[in-house]
Amino acid sequence: GDSAADPIARSVIARQAAELPIARCDTQRLVDALSGASTRDAGLRVLRNLLGALSVRHEDGAPINAAPWITVAIALPNLIATGWEGPIGALRLLLHILTDRNDATASEWRELGKVARAFLGIALDHPSARPQIAISFVGKTYDTDRAASRAALEPLLERARLDAFAEKDGPALANEIAPIIAADPGFAKVIYSTLFEYDLTDETSTSLGDSQILSLRSTRRQDYSIARYVLAEAFSAFLARDPVRAIEAMVAAVEAQAARETGADLDTATEVATIDGTFPLVEDRSFIWAWDIADSHPSDAEKLLQATVT
Repeated sequence: GDSAADPIARSVIARQAAELPIARCDTQRLVDALSGASTRDAGLRVLRNLLGALSVRHEDGAPINAAPWITVAIALPNLIATGWEGPIGALRLLLHILTDRNDATASEWRELGKVARAFLGIALDHPSARPQIAISFVGKTYDTDRAASRAALEPLLERARLDAFAEKDGPALANEIAPIIAADPGFAKVIYSTLFEYDLTDETSTSLGDSQILSLRSTRRQDYSIARYVLAEAFSAFLARDPVRAIEAMVAAVEAQAARETGADLDTATEVATIDGTFPLVEDRSFIWAWDIADSHPSDAEKLLQATVT
């Protein structure tokens, strides 16, 4: 970790130190250094160098022994909880590497899920930790503990959080809908219903990257619409996994669109008598927004309806 040392020697040492650990205890001395008040800064410099070498192995598709790095991953949230924000970036990178692979055993994967949920809690309190990436870690490890994963993600759907970050959190959460559908269709229904019912109309300009050559702009409303698009594209899988909950989510999405776009009063029902009995009829003004079920350019909510009835 000494920046004054020969860079080639540092690179070789970091590469070997990333390759050689195989057991959980092999990184304990590093954890000890990170835990000491007088050694933590030097320990963090070492960790960053090691993660650089580990990232190269990951990108090259080389095998990585997950066990020693899980030892580090488990320790970092507790260190951050003491008020030391230095390891946040290192933990984010380590989780990215470990959750993007299949090197971990079942028990190690469960441990990674716990660390991922802890990191999301950290990220929600420290926006610089990039909460949207933390959401992806919890999504990937959702099945390690469905109840705990759901509890970790539910704050993203609270109104205050949506008002502040819907255009960022919404697409990030939607991108993880596949593992959530597979593991917890009940929560998938909540996500569909909430993100289709919540309406973001803010046209405040946002940036699509930091390019100095081609600076592209969007708006909060446009960014949020990506979440609904992604959910609509995944709806067929939801319908196959749990038809009842999927249809309930579809109805909520369609009703939200009807109320939003036509001002339909969905709370008032008129009793209509037929030869088969009396039935309630809700005037949803679908003759305006759903007159053509085969519309080739449907809204995202209408895509859910099309997938259900066709």
